[in-house]
Amino acid sequence: MLAVNPFGLVVPTKLRPPQKLEVWVERTRLFPSVEALPDAKLVLVVAPTGFGKSTLVAQWLAHQEAQAKRDGHARSRFAWVTLDEYDQASERFLALVAGAIEEAIEQPLTTIRDLFTAPKLPPPYVLLQALLVDLNALTDQVTLVLDDYHMLTSEPIHQAVAYFVRHLPALCRLVVISRTDPPLSLARLRAEQQLVELRADALRFTPAETRALLTNLQGSPPPSTYVDALQEQTEGWALAVQMAALAWRDSMAPAQSFALATRQIAEYLADEVLVRQPAEIQQTLLVLAIPERFCASLCAALLGKPEAIYAAEGRLQTLLCTNLFVIPLDEAHQWYRFHHLFRDLLVRYAQSEFDETQLALLNQRAADWFYAHGLNEEALRHLLAAGNEDGAARLIEQLLMPTMGQDVLPTSPDYWLQRLPSHVIDRRPGLILIAARLAVFKRDMWQLQRHLAQIDQLLAPPGTHDPLSSTERFQADLAALRGILALWEGDATEAIRSFEVALKLGPTPALGTQVLLALGLAYAGADRFAEGVALLEADLPATLAALRPQQPLCRATGLCWMAHLIGDLAAQQDYAQQLYDFVVTNQSSDFWLGYAAYSLGMVAYERNDLAAAQAQFQMLARRKYKVSYPGYSNGVIGLALIALARGSLAEAEVFAQEALVFANEVGGVFLRHQALSCAVQVALARGDVPSALCSAAGIDVDHLHPGFMLSISIPCLSKVQALVAAGDLVNLRQADLLLASWLAQVAQVPQTRLQISGLAMQAVVRHAQGQTEQALTLLDQALQRASAAGFVRTLLDLGSCLRPLLDALREQSLARPYLQQLLTTNGSHPDETRPASPVLARGSLPELLTTREAEILGLLALRWSDKEIARHLVIAPNTVRKHTTTIYDKLGVHSRREAVMTAHALGLLAPEAPATR
Repeated sequence: MLAVNPFGLVVPTKLRPPQKLEVWVERTRLFPSVEALPDAKLVLVVAPTGFGKSTLVAQWLAHQEAQAKRDGHARSRFAWVTLDEYDQASERFLALVAGAIEEAIEQPLTTIRDLFTAPKLPPPYVLLQALLVDLNALTDQVTLVLDDYHMLTSEPIHQAVAYFVRHLPALCRLVVISRTDPPLSLARLRAEQQLVELRADALRFTPAETRALLTNLQGSPPPSTYVDALQEQTEGWALAVQMAALAWRDSMAPAQSFALATRQIAEYLADEVLVRQPAEIQQTLLVLAIPERFCASLCAALLGKPEAIYAAEGRLQTLLCTNLFVIPLDEAHQWYRFHHLFRDLLVRYAQSEFDETQLALLNQRAADWFYAHGLNEEALRHLLAAGNEDGAARLIEQLLMPTMGQDVLPTSPDYWLQRLPSHVIDRRPGLILIAARLAVFKRDMWQLQRHLAQIDQLLAPPGTHDPLSSTERFQADLAALRGILALWEGDATEAIRSFEVALKLGPTPALGTQVLLALGLAYAGADRFAEGVALLEADLPATLAALRPQQPLCRATGLCWMAHLIGDLAAQQDYAQQLYDFVVTNQSSDFWLGYAAYSLGMVAYERNDLAAAQAQFQMLARRKYKVSYPGYSNGVIGLALIALARGSLAEAEVFAQEALVFANEVGGVFLRHQALSCAVQVALARGDVPSALCSAAGIDVDHLHPGFMLSISIPCLSKVQALVAAGDLVNLRQADLLLASWLAQVAQVPQTRLQISGLAMQAVVRHAQGQTEQALTLLDQALQRASAAGFVRTLLDLGSCLRPLLDALREQSLARPYLQQLLTTNGSHPDETRPASPVLARGSLPELLTTREAEILGLLALRWSDKEIARHLVIAPNTVRKHTTTIYDKLGVHSRREAVMTAHALGLLAPEAPATR
């Protein structure tokens, strides 16, 4: 070390690297990155505090020294200088550097030593040149490390270091460790391939390194769940990992250790980062913590200067250069977020620094900016945070009112409505009307009743004035919904009256379509079939002028529904084919294609043409979210029933499960009952009566009048089948009562399929009760009606419980051709000993997953972490977790391993591939 130093003795610890600790995790994976450019003059290790920068460099230098000794090469020398706020003078800085190098090479630097011992100290640039002269004379490789370089604020020193790097001898290398980018010519050094950079992303702990640190501290490997949780919480920030690990080592429960570590990390960040920033930067940090992500334009808006985007970009650049835990969210570096532990601290500081009025103003500014840029979900979040509930309600109304005119909803209104407090919805007729419309999509009669009653209550007081509810469009939509409710309640007359009011006033297009279709159905149910046909054949009223391009679609669909109701299969097929041809010719939407496919599929299925029915139901199953909710559900259930008829139990179970998952996803009792009805059929075909009873127990009264339901599955009859299969007196009594109630409703509406099914099911119940003669009489009536209408599957789907009665009728010399057809048709239900066919290939399976869910499933199969998936797809880790939970629900699993195995079994994933990134 220099014998003479104008600043006195140098503290020895400033010239030493960090002392190695036993708990250190060897980060050898990063050594190749440090050595990526062997001839580079500068290695820059830049990251926020606590990322293990100094530890990494110390490990690398020790590795270099050990490797040189092992290989018999010349000893690799390194000099270490830890800088602080007192090293701002150029002379002192150069004295520290020279002293550190002298200690490393174990010989004096004569040129600079002579200058320091001269009577008069020369200028710093002369000292710098003398240092370079001495370094040029060295024969060993020397690495100089400048640690905590961010402590230096002296411009002359920065200029000296830039000059030093530019003129470094070939055997010398400089390593700069800093929390911020040094003001050096980094761009030029990059271009000349003279710069190696390691930043926060590279320095983050991997799950394996987190596990290793926990093992070193605890003495035994930690549970994988704890490692995953810690990795997610800390995002690989070394200091946070260590603090949490130390808390866990002290025998705390994981939740307690996380809480303690979070408090300690917050204290550290406050002391080491936040309070050290200039007031302007602190203000910017607190303001940007209000939203979860930010960009320059949003920054300017939050600061109250929306026009000053360039100034905001400058502030963001400052935050990036000073490594204040800012994480880019896209490759273009337009969107950023804070490390969530740092943001937690900033949010707490903002809540103490700003009063309620200021916080509300900041959230309102954020909401205005997000709304102006079409980012409605974030706008809604900040409106609510600002306490602007009316503004949030208006936003939801603006978003959802247009959906009143859509046939299919790309995003369920529930998604938005659930983000509003219930008391906000309950005082706005417009939002309640949207909720009522959603209930129609779900076939949720109870919710529809409740919402219409709420609207009545809101509008009942004298003098009540709501600008929206006073419009003719609102009143027309309200009348349309009342008509749908009346139809669901089985009151065809009241439904017709409400629908006619709606047509007179002019509802939204989608509800207008529903009115036309349901009105035809109501006329058929009221035995006014000719009036229904005339309505659909006539020109549309002026109030529905917007629907005139779709009139052929409405006409064909309405007539199809009416034919379905009265059991005219030939007419239903003709109208459905007309609808299909028009859709294809005019490239109409999948919504209308769904109606055509279901009707054609139902006719083919009823006639036992399973191949034709399968083609139509597959068309529905492949258009999830593009056809109506009942349309998709019926398609999937239809495929399950076809699989049962062919003896493919495994295949049927896949489709039955998807029907249940979909019903739970979109909500509504009706769709859930349909799915449970299918589950009962699958369980009975499997011979599993307990499972059938379990599914049947979930089928309760949903209050929808069965006479106007055109679904392939009949929940009430499936429940009766399960109860009969149980065989005991209590269940038979319950089956009898349930069936009697259902038959009383069916008798009010002339729906042929339900009447045939009811008679046949009544025969099964009577037979189980020992009343065989009455059972045969009822079945004979059902056969006569089914034969006249050409119905086959309606009876075959009753399965083995009907077979003894059919045989008995044949023995009584009632061997009509139709009876013989039923007895000889392949598969009233599969022989349970017959092996199930393989599960359908991917092309035939319903689209269980959305595009995003399929992407995430593929990455889960490659064993990517939530964080890696989020970075790859440019979404938040929380979003990844939500999608993963949905995937688990849809596949009926509880872990990644089960999800991947199930997906492979269903053909949703390609064969196993290497887990590359």
